[in-house]
Amino acid sequence: MWDDKESVKTLSEGVLENDKNKGLKYCPCRITTGDKEKDLNLVCPCNFKIQKTWKEYGECWCGLFVRRK
Repeated sequence: MWDDKESVKTLSEGVLENDKNKGLKYCPCRITTGDKEKDLNLVCPCNFKIQKTWKEYGECWCGLFVRRK
């Protein structure tokens, strides 16, 4: 999905901002529920290998991590 440095920078900053504001490095593309137990599934890097986007496109949910070709 993302193929430029600015997008990677924006996503990385989102992860760090979530760490600062919410206490964990949540994926910036996912919405936390406030239930810490459920939200642990949203910590970046998520278990992207089980996600549909990884299986179909070789990318994690937001495209920050991609499979090497």
